[in-house]
Amino acid sequence: MYQAILNSESVIRLADGALIPNDPGNVDRQAVVEWLAEEGNELAPAVGDAGGGVAVPTSVSPRQARLALLAVGKLDAVTIAISSMPAAQRQAAQIEWEFAATVERASPLVTTLADALDLSDVDLDDLFIAAGKL
Repeated sequence: MYQAILNSESVIRLADGALIPNDPGNVDRQAVVEWLAEEGNELAPAVGDAGGGVAVPTSVSPRQARLALLAVGKLDAVTIAISSMPAAQRQAAQIEWEFAATVERASPLVTTLADALDLSDVDLDDLFIAAGKL
């Protein structure tokens, strides 16, 4: 079973909390389309429908962040983005990425990485929502 995300074209696979992007080439997205084509299957109501808005976690664990990035094929891009930063910024970013106890939605590093990965605010919120379920 899958759940929609309010104001997004991504969905969450409820079995494991994986965020599945709206990418026709994504194998998981193809499985969603096939599942929806079967009679009687429909997406669970969008996250946030009952509460009037999506509850975006302000922080997640590094494990949750990495699994959510892996699910949308962006984990390797983080390493590339950090390695392409100027030396002083790169060292600080590597320390934060490798050793922070939490990944904060509002942190400058997250903002910088979101820009480098071409993630909109909605995309980033979707990642934090998905990560929070892992």
